Amino acid sequence: MRILHTIKNSIRIYYFEIILVLILVIFFNLFYPSTFSKIPQLKKGDISPKDIIAPFTFDIIKNSEILSKEKERAYDNTPPVLVYDENRNVEILNSFFSFKDLVDSLNKNVFKSDERRKILKDSVKNISDDLVNILFSEESKNVFNFVEKSLKYTLDFGVIGDKSVIPFGKDRKVSLKIGNREILKNDNEIFDLNEAKEHLKKEIIKKYSGNSYLLKYALEMFQYFLKPNIFFDRDETSFRREKAKNEVSEKVGIVLKGEIIV
Repeated sequence: MRILHTIKNSIRIYYFEIILVLILVIFFNLFYPSTFSKIPQLKKGDISPKDIIAPFTFDIIKNSEILSKEKERAYDNTPPVLVYDENRNVEILNSFFSFKDLVDSLNKNVFKSDERRKILKDSVKNISDDLVNILFSEESKNVFNFVEKSLKYTLDFGVIGDKSVIPFGKDRKVSLKIGNREILKNDNEIFDLNEAKEHLKKEIIKKYSGNSYLLKYALEMFQYFLKPNIFFDRDETSFRREKAKNEVSEKVGIVLKGEIIV
């Protein structure tokens, strides 16, 4: 009884304050009903019966599966980096011209045939006897001219030892670094050693014939001197791909406080 009596006395004391709170609740329900109303339960594709306002700013995070695929795509779409070595061109051509000068010198010299052949074979390992004979004949000039042009063209185009070392993405493009420049190229815009040889064969057959002595002897000499002048930069490629993968945002977007969500 004493407790009830205490409550009644409290109500009498705070009667005005209680009435004021009730009036304020009614007022807010009339003029700001969304503040206290529940958010409707919606399924994907449903149309909300009313606007829902963001009560605070928040990020929209991507689904983990989608994020994983986007990271994989960013990694894959970053082209592998190749480096074009201009110094290698100089080395290859200097070696070729030194050999040409040696042959010219031997052709003008009074050495016996056997002595000339020995000097020439000692200068290039595994050179065939047939090629040696050609180089000491009238066809020597044609062979050297053709090989010189072919070497210059091929080196300008760019040669890598083996394309299988390049981790191509789906578009099979590469980023080729030449000095301070970088050029985006398709995989068929550079040769590997086998492709360079096949290209030379086709050029000889197209311009001359399949029976031309150039097909055998120019190709043999070409193979002696041709070396890769493009190299795969594994470290730079790995760095760029990891960077691209890590830069993929985990967020779809951001919703600001006060924006209509649906």
